[in-house]
Amino acid sequence: MISAKLSQITLRYWWAFLLFTVVLTGAAFFEIKELEFRSDFLDLLPPHYQSVQNLDEIKKRVGCEGYFIIVLEGGDIEKVKA
Repeated sequence: MISAKLSQITLRYWWAFLLFTVVLTGAAFFEIKELEFRSDFLDLLPPHYQSVQNLDEIKKRVGCEGYFIIVLEGGDIEKVKA
């Protein structure tokens, strides 16, 4: 019963629903302009974390903060671990 009445109201006042949707969408776009998109992982973490400070130090030394990979080569696995 409720869905039938809601359908009747929607069909009768379609222009009001359309106007409400347009106004709401316009207000949302107005507010979206103020949002910032930060894709840097370090911006998402508190600066006082030790891991963030370590990454800042690596960024200063290397010049970037991409993937950090260390490759060890050697004959004996025990020597490589040491």
